[in-house]
Amino acid sequence: MLRLRRGEEPAAATLIVLPLALVLFVAILAWILRGVQLYGEVEKLQFLPDSYIDSSGGRLFLHVRNTGTTTAVIYRVEVPGLSTVTGSLAFSKTVTELHLVTVASDEIAIDPGQEGYIVVGISSPITGARYLVRIYTRAFVYHAVVVVK
Repeated sequence: MLRLRRGEEPAAATLIVLPLALVLFVAILAWILRGVQLYGEVEKLQFLPDSYIDSSGGRLFLHVRNTGTTTAVIYRVEVPGLSTVTGSLAFSKTVTELHLVTVASDEIAIDPGQEGYIVVGISSPITGARYLVRIYTRAFVYHAVVVVK
């Protein structure tokens, strides 16, 4: 009759399974760290208090600075209560350069460290009123700013 040796099978299994588990752990850890590195960049828009609405020209000027580590792409700006002009987003580094901004687009890209004015065409603002401005970016970030006319 054959006698089974009970001590050899668990030891052999441990010698096979332990290195496989270690390799699998290292692979998963590398995958997680790569994901954190790729998605660790953030956009952070800071809206400065000198933003305003120009009723004579029908434009909203948002003074913005990107203090994040990646480019912020704004695709939509809306002002509840006022209609915004479709395709009227523009970006300028200074207010005095606004006359140079002739091409408006549907998206504005603001690089890290860049500062300037987002210009949006709006209709019929009321003097002295406070307007909530909603800004949407491609990174699924929603910003809300209150601007006084």
